[in-house]
Amino acid sequence: MNKESKGGNGIDIMERLNILISSDFINEEEYMDLLKVLDIFRNKYGYDICEENGGMMITHMAAAFRRQRTGESVAPLSDKIVSGIEKSPHFSKAKIILDEITMHIKSSVCEKEGEYFLLHICSFLRSVQ
Repeated sequence: MNKESKGGNGIDIMERLNILISSDFINEEEYMDLLKVLDIFRNKYGYDICEENGGMMITHMAAAFRRQRTGESVAPLSDKIVSGIEKSPHFSKAKIILDEITMHIKSSVCEKEGEYFLLHICSFLRSVQ
C-alpha cells in the first residue's frame, strides 16, 4: 500500500538536506544517513517524505545526529509526553520504523533522541493517514 503525501508548497525535502550540509550543520555521513532515512520511508514503507509532511522530522534527526557527534545532550521528554507517544495508534509502527532506521544508519541514536524520533515519526504517520 503506497501512502504518498506530496507537499502543497512544492519545496523538495532535498533542498532542506542540501542547506543542512552546505551550511556545515551536518557532515557527509549524517547527510548519507538522512538519505537512508528517506529511502527507508519510501522503499520499505511506501511513504514519500516532503517538506510539508516531514521537514520538521528530518531537521530534528539532523540535529540529533549532530548532537551525538558533538557530545551535546537534549532534554528528555516529559513522562506525560512519552506516555502519550506510547498510547498513539501509530506507536507500534513508529517503533518498527525507528528500529529499521537505527539498523541501517551509521549515526547513533541515544534513548532520549529515540523518544523524539518516535514523537516525530508518530506525527508524520498521523499526517499521512
